[in-house]
Amino acid sequence: MQLSKKNLISKKTFDLIDVFKFLAACSVVFLHCFDANKADHIYMVQIARYGVPFFFIASGYFLFRKYQWGDTKNNFILLKKYSLRIFYLLLFWFIVWLPIMFHDPAWLNNVSWFHKIVRFIIFTIIGKGYYGFSITWYLIASIIGALFITLLYSLRIKPLIIFIILLPLFGLIISFSLYGSWTSSSEWASSIIKIKDPALSPLCGICYMGLACFLASLKNYIEKIPILVCLFFTLLFIIINHFELVNAFNNNLVKISDQYISLPITCTLFLLLGLNFKYKIKYAIYLRNMSTVIYLVHRIFAKTYMDYLNLSYNSWTLYLAVLISAIIISFIIVKAIKNNYFKYAY
Repeated sequence: MQLSKKNLISKKTFDLIDVFKFLAACSVVFLHCFDANKADHIYMVQIARYGVPFFFIASGYFLFRKYQWGDTKNNFILLKKYSLRIFYLLLFWFIVWLPIMFHDPAWLNNVSWFHKIVRFIIFTIIGKGYYGFSITWYLIASIIGALFITLLYSLRIKPLIIFIILLPLFGLIISFSLYGSWTSSSEWASSIIKIKDPALSPLCGICYMGLACFLASLKNYIEKIPILVCLFFTLLFIIINHFELVNAFNNNLVKISDQYISLPITCTLFLLLGLNFKYKIKYAIYLRNMSTVIYLVHRIFAKTYMDYLNLSYNSWTLYLAVLISAIIISFIIVKAIKNNYFKYAY
């Protein structure tokens, strides 16, 4: 990473966001190598939790940033391109992941191959369970959320109104996700909506995409905030975020979740920091593409190392082995392989 006065450019560049995506992908690997419900590694848990919400907000922001108020046809064309890119990405990794799942002796051994494929597709779409490629839930939820927000946008509903409408849903998801240990037994909560993990995926996508759309509507303002102001509030909310997580652990309220109260605000501030960082960062484009591969390939390495090399779950050895392997293969796919088919890997 090289920064200098020469790298200060008039054209807008968001290279720091690409760096954040790479770091977020590396931190998500931690969540799948450790028990995130334990306070043993609370700092890493905090960092890792920034990953998926930041991916939601950043990808949604750059989609809605291109939208034009009243130009419904063009907006749906942009949505189509966005959705197709995710579809090809999913298709590529489905093909990679399926043979690995089929050779697992514990994976639905007593049913037909057709049944296995159907279960694999369904569980992948809803992001649930051992029988699916569950880490893709956020990609599916991104499409659902983007479609829902685009439909509201096409009805001439202002992004601010969309965001305000979604705030109660956002709060409900946070309540059920993190603090489920007490809200799930409350009559008011259980009577409002029956939420299971698969149902959370599209709802999260809708909420975060609504937030991204609202932020994109303010692009002429939020991309001109002084960098020091962004840095100050980002650091402030990282501290607030930490105390919230410590309090949750101390009160046994933690549940595996990508939603808790200060998290959307903190991830939004990371986005603002990236939007207002005006320096060019060398190789940022590679880091962005590698982040996608790392996110989608690391579970393969984790499963392989635990099943065949007997590396223990909840260990730094497993985490480092998976992370280094994922970084190496992502670099090879992004930088070294010139085959056009591999462009769908990221």
